[in-house]
Amino acid sequence: MAGAAIQGAASGAASTASSDTAGNANTAQYYTDMLFRSDHAPHGDAALTHAEIGRIVARGIIEGDMSAADKAYVSQVVARETGLNQSDAEKRVADVMQQSKTAMVDAADIAKRDADELRKIAETASLWAFVSLLIGAFAASYMATVGGRSSDEFPALGGATTRIETASWHGVK
Repeated sequence: MAGAAIQGAASGAASTASSDTAGNANTAQYYTDMLFRSDHAPHGDAALTHAEIGRIVARGIIEGDMSAADKAYVSQVVARETGLNQSDAEKRVADVMQQSKTAMVDAADIAKRDADELRKIAETASLWAFVSLLIGAFAASYMATVGGRSSDEFPALGGATTRIETASWHGVK
């Protein structure tokens, strides 16, 4: 039992460390992307541009909103990649960020509701465990009383005779 707890704690710490490392790598990549932003069309792969925009949007979701510079850059790239005019691209970026905020609030609400439901289940299970242990304690006490009386009433089963013999063996008369 303790080994499983230690193993669980170790795996949890390892996953936290790896997610922190991944988060730090994404943060570093985000700032690296900032260094190479340009007003000109990229000469490279569109997948790289989409990955960069994905990191910017992810950071905006985590922080709650994008900075003005990030919004302007993402809108510019969206306009360039989709053929939209700048104002429509800005509206699209704002709409996507609003949708992401709504999704985050919904996810938080679902998590709170699930946590509350689990708390209620744990509370009920704890109450029933207490009741069953209490009933078991009373049953054990009652059966000990019954067993003690039956050994006193039936000396052939080793009750009072054994106590008398044991007392005389110890030098008590």
